Amino acid sequence: MKLKKYRAQKYTQKEMAMALNLSERQYRRIEKGTSLPNILTAMQIADMLNVYDLRKIWDFKPEAMTRQSIY
Repeated sequence: MKLKKYRAQKYTQKEMAMALNLSERQYRRIEKGTSLPNILTAMQIADMLNVYDLRKIWDFKPEAMTRQSIY
């Protein structure tokens, strides 16, 4: 996941979790890709890391999207 690369340059996982008002466990899940953040949290993460295109942080592949994965 690209998020770790961006985050490691500025913050620890603990610092990110605290700033986002998440548990460290939840933040780790987001970073590992086993959990997706809601759009507000995703935007807050991007703002903290000065990344303005969310696709740079998450491996978004529109061709892999299915109707089932959206719901």
